[in-house]
Order: sequence, then C-alpha cells, then structure tokens
Amino acid sequence: MAPSQPNHDRPLQEFSQWLTHEAPVLCSETTRSGEASSTSDTPVFVPQSRIDEYFQPNRVSRLLHALFPDRDRPNAQDIAQRCPRGLCILLSIGSAKYINTFASSPELWDDQLPFWRPGPIEFPVALEDPEFFERFFQAQWRFCPNKLERLESGAFKVKRERVLPLLKKRWLARGATASLHHIVVHPDYDRLRDYVCAQWQLLGAVVLIAYRKEIRHHTTSMP
Repeated sequence: MAPSQPNHDRPLQEFSQWLTHEAPVLCSETTRSGEASSTSDTPVFVPQSRIDEYFQPNRVSRLLHALFPDRDRPNAQDIAQRCPRGLCILLSIGSAKYINTFASSPELWDDQLPFWRPGPIEFPVALEDPEFFERFFQAQWRFCPNKLERLESGAFKVKRERVLPLLKKRWLARGATASLHHIVVHPDYDRLRDYVCAQWQLLGAVVLIAYRKEIRHHTTSMP
C-alpha cells in the first residue's frame, strides 16, 4: 500500500495535468510504406528541460505546502536544484512524502539517477509499502532517457529498461535478424551532433550505429 498523497489539492492536480498532457514526448514514426504510424512502439519520455522548466522553486514550494501542510518541509530551492526529477518520479507514483529523504541524501539526487536494483543504501524504507523501490524503479525510466554518446566502435547497445529519447523514427530496411531505422534524437540527449544515427532492432535488443555526417552520401538510404 502506497502512502497517501493529497492528489485532490490544486498543486498536485496541476502536476497530474502537466504530466499527462504537456510533459511527455512521443516519437513520430514512419512505416515501411512511408505513412505516419498511428501507434508507436517507442515509449514516451519526459525531457530534462521540461522537468527543469516546470519544477521552478515557486512551484516546488506550492507542491511542498500541499504535501506537508502541518509540519516542516524541505527547502524548495534545494529540491529545484538537486532533485526535481526525483520529486517528479515520486509524485507520479503517489509517494512524494519521501522527498525529505531524497533532499537530504546526495546518493538520491538527480545526478545519481537512474537507480538500479537493489537500490541505493539511502533509499527510504517504507514498511507499509514493501514494493516502494520496485515501483520507483519501474516508473523512473521515462524521466531518465538514455543519453546517446559516441563510442569508438560506432555502435552500442542500450539496456532493455532504458528509454531512447527519439523524436522521429523512419523505417529504412529489414533483414533476416534485424530492422533498420533512421532516427532523430532529442537535443537534450544528443551527443552525436556530428553523426547520423541509425537504430537496429536486433534479436530483441536495440543497437545504435552512428555514421559521420560527412559520409552521408555513401549511405543512400539516409535522408
């Protein structure tokens, strides 16, 4: 059982509306026939820039007053600087009253995300909610998209849990064991600015291959 969270209060209602309608980014996909896909197999994600924009100190302060109306609350400025993503994830799973622990534990600040099993030592223990960490673990991925950085090999695999921060995905080709897509990466997570990036779906895994832009004319299937 998760701890109660006053979701009826206006600041939390506004957060729910934002998280549902304004925060997520959905990848635009183009099928083999060249038509826009009505469905996407790429999970939605919430970019860091949208989280930073939303969780300004004034708004964080209103959220904290709703969460802790009758007792001491953490400093809104500290949370806006150190763990806005942590607060966002906690709010999304109805467990934001644990933000005190996050705010006071550097091991739980945003620069440590994502958390991997069995979880950080400082992660709060909720006796009334034994699945608390697992719920956090499952919820965090859309707020922690995988940054795409150049590796020496030019290709790298992405762990199954990680969400790719894709804005566009266009089908290029399919072989016996893999399909190839041209992808456009969200600028918050794009460390491949001098490369054209392609995505392979290979035997259930995701493999990304980066091509230098100056050799694009050698890959005629690229736009």
